[in-house]
Amino acid sequence: MTSPLPDPAPPPYPYGPDPLLPAWGSVKARALAVLALLGAGLGGGIGAAAGAPVNEIALLAVLPGILAFTLAFAPEPATRLGTMAKDLLCLGTAAAPLCGTGIHYAVAAVPVLLAVAVVLDRQLPPGLRVPARYRRMRGGPPR
Repeated sequence: MTSPLPDPAPPPYPYGPDPLLPAWGSVKARALAVLALLGAGLGGGIGAAAGAPVNEIALLAVLPGILAFTLAFAPEPATRLGTMAKDLLCLGTAAAPLCGTGIHYAVAAVPVLLAVAVVLDRQLPPGLRVPARYRRMRGGPPR
């Protein structure tokens, strides 16, 4: 006999039922936010000193700085690879205002740096690869 009630839905992957909250208290997030503000401020100052138009300063310095600041406080991804990707993207975006018109090189470097980080991670001894906080994701089945 089948039950008239539907099966309960599995928890949403990968975060489970936990709410996604900004990482306001994280020291790493605050450091990344400070780097984002410094990059945007220095990039805007250099652009203004060089006599760049306001719209160019906004596109090349202010908007990447705002994106990097937002990424810094974004919720921590559930996987280690996601965390590395988020941090590298935040660092690349924070450095982008200092690149000027070479900003596309900073954006293109993010996947390359991520691939290098994964290769280097695989070279580590097995005990150093996965921190304890990533061994079991929230919302997963109990062990």
